[in-house]
Amino acid sequence: MPMSTSDTVSTSRADNEALKGKVTNLASDVAERAAEEFERAASRIEDAAKRASARGQQASENFQEVASNFRGAFDKSLQEQPVATIAAVAGVAFILGALWKSR
Repeated sequence: MPMSTSDTVSTSRADNEALKGKVTNLASDVAERAAEEFERAASRIEDAAKRASARGQQASENFQEVASNFRGAFDKSLQEQPVATIAAVAGVAFILGALWKSR
């Protein structure tokens, strides 16, 4: 038996409501998954930033140690061999000046 117009409209409305519900559920699932991925990405970025900060801190400490050692060696050399130390500094300054000028 063929469906009447009112039955067809009712079926179409029911189908539309069912489809609307499915789309709403799908959108909710997508939003939830996106939020989870965002949280994971934020966590990874935070971990990478912490690692980079720790590396930077270690590099800074190493640089300070090297600078301190260099300062001590320079002071000792200046006291024990002042002329040689001044000549070495002049040589380094000349090389750096030549490199700077060639740029």
